[in-house]
Amino acid sequence: RTGDQGEAEMVDDYLEEFSEIPLFDEILIPILGRVQADYDDGAITGDERRAIHQASGNILEQADFRESPQESSQQDSMVVWCLPGRTERDVLAGRFAAKALELDGFFTRISASRAENQTLLKFLEEGRDLPDIILVSSMHESGLKQARALIGRIKAIVPSQTVVLGCWGQERG
Repeated sequence: RTGDQGEAEMVDDYLEEFSEIPLFDEILIPILGRVQADYDDGAITGDERRAIHQASGNILEQADFRESPQESSQQDSMVVWCLPGRTERDVLAGRFAAKALELDGFFTRISASRAENQTLLKFLEEGRDLPDIILVSSMHESGLKQARALIGRIKAIVPSQTVVLGCWGQERG
């Protein structure tokens, strides 16, 4: 944070020059990874980590993103459910991905917790409101086991369901 300029204002300034995708891909997702590394190293407290997560989530509500095409043509949009694999970081990464998808015209439903994942799995079992795609979000390789287990549960319920595993902040190579 610089002076009295809030996070959302800084993001608005960034979006005047760049698009949302680099914001998510090159700034916000790496911040989540760095915050976790700092927490693991003892450089920040759990309260500080939670505050940064909260501020990162607030950006999605407060920043001045371009208008989403889904607002006018929601019934023609593909539906994507975004489910977190395990952690709060997974939830935030899924929210960033959902926002990017919305800006490209998709309709998204975001699960805010593993408990809410259970509700959405129940919808799958009942055949209610089936999405076109389910995106399972994982921020770190340690969460891939839970993410894969969630995908296995989804595929056991609806074998034909399209499921994508989003591995955010992973090392490339």
